[in-house]
Amino acid sequence: MIIKGVPFIIKYFSKKANAIIERKGIVDDKCKEWVAKATQLPCFDYHDITATENTVDNPSGEPQYRKVSNGFYSVQFTKKQKDNNNE
Repeated sequence: MIIKGVPFIIKYFSKKANAIIERKGIVDDKCKEWVAKATQLPCFDYHDITATENTVDNPSGEPQYRKVSNGFYSVQFTKKQKDNNNE
């Protein structure tokens, strides 16, 4: 489960780069998890913080989004999530 507003590190295999990609990401209102109809594989659209912070390739600073569509990705949260029962 991906939680809105909690930063994470995502790793996935990119066919285009023929390598494992690692990026910083966060979920906002434009992000979603879904299942591809054609392949029945899980997919994930996320806000790519790594690309957004890259001022050389993204001088405007506009949020950059990526799609993982091969079903193979892992997410590791970088901040401890709040326990709603202990607030």
